[in-house]
Amino acid sequence: MIQIITNKIIISEGTIYPLLRRLVKENYLESYYKPSKEGPSRKYYSITVKGNKRLHELIKEWE
Repeated sequence: MIQIITNKIIISEGTIYPLLRRLVKENYLESYYKPSKEGPSRKYYSITVKGNKRLHELIKEWE
């Protein structure tokens, strides 16, 4: 995820993870773990209904 984001904008890992935690806390994202074949379980994020609604509000505002 960080590689994809940093291809678009300059941002550090130290900035991304606090933002993700905040979005989870505000119920815009939810997080879950999945087992990995290459080590410990990995954490994944998915957008919630509330997050999707907010995303569309922000896109509309931006336009």
